[in-house]
Amino acid sequence: MRAVRASVKIGSLTVDGFMLLDGSYRMSQTQVAEAAGLSRRNVSDFLRSNALKSLLGEGYTSTIFEREEIEIESEPGSRGQSWFLSVPPEIASAYWLWQAHRGNKAALTMSMGLITESLERRFDEAFGVTRTEAERNELRSPTSSRT
Repeated sequence: MRAVRASVKIGSLTVDGFMLLDGSYRMSQTQVAEAAGLSRRNVSDFLRSNALKSLLGEGYTSTIFEREEIEIESEPGSRGQSWFLSVPPEIASAYWLWQAHRGNKAALTMSMGLITESLERRFDEAFGVTRTEAERNELRSPTSSRT
């Protein structure tokens, strides 16, 4: 599978997001783990755990993602191919939520930020409020004066 890369801001963290040819999104297992201060092996273990099944339901099968290698489209002028082991956003979210549940402060902070932004986007839509990404980022800035 091939993917196109883009930088994605999650609070003060910037990660690479990838879009596959079918329009679905993926993240690198390594970046998902590093965002929580852990190693990629920890994500691999999570993919085989009962914790994932409990978060996403018994019918969810994740074994495909443990070995799903994604080829990154080369940028003009770059040489060679890049590959990574991937997970979709719902697995990354479940992993961070599980790590937060286990007391991982980095994962807790990230989960809170993502949940808050999701709620704000839903309220904005319900009330017809339109914001740019810069305005959304300013809402979460430590120097902003939220009411």
